[in-house]
Amino acid sequence: MTRKVILGFVFVILFFALAQAQNEKSVSISGHTFTVDIDEYWNNTQGQIFPYDQESLKEEEEMGISLQPHAEDWTGSEYIGAFTSPGTPDTPSDNVVDIYVLKPSGQYLSDYKNHWGKDYPGMQNDKTTLKRAIDVTNLDTTPGLYEDESEKEIDYNGEPAYLVEREHMIVNDQYMLKGSHAVIAFVKGEDMIVIDVLISHAEYMRAWDFLDSITVE
Repeated sequence: MTRKVILGFVFVILFFALAQAQNEKSVSISGHTFTVDIDEYWNNTQGQIFPYDQESLKEEEEMGISLQPHAEDWTGSEYIGAFTSPGTPDTPSDNVVDIYVLKPSGQYLSDYKNHWGKDYPGMQNDKTTLKRAIDVTNLDTTPGLYEDESEKEIDYNGEPAYLVEREHMIVNDQYMLKGSHAVIAFVKGEDMIVIDVLISHAEYMRAWDFLDSITVE
């Protein structure tokens, strides 16, 4: 093999490695880094981190936002708009990804001890606990509300996880589109992580496709 051929192979490998690196985008919150390998239309610089606590939940209620049953069981941080995208020129779509890093709230720990007569044993990754964590999002998991619904236990980033997927029509003055919504909850270290992906135009991509591209460290 000639030197020119070898150099050609090296150039091709470097080109594809650089192209992949340019499509990777990362955000960090509460000691965890979320890296996604996705198209160039996604942005990771427009989000903002807020506390997720009793005070912030109270503010939401005062604004008329209905909380899910177990939303107050948790405290931590939420990265609103961690990743956003307007879709592509051919397939416009309003897309947003919110990330939560949480621990049980003081009230929940107290309620647990009163109910079970012992201290909370540490972060649990059983199905019931993971489903309760999904309540920090605004996704209503009541069965029968959406055209297509699914819920299942899966392995995600090497951890047991609970995934909820919903597809439904999004209607406003300009368009009627089939949207894709997915929320996943899993335990990483001592933290409960919830990732909420909303894609307004499922023809652009499905919410699960975004979740599947994330690496969590």
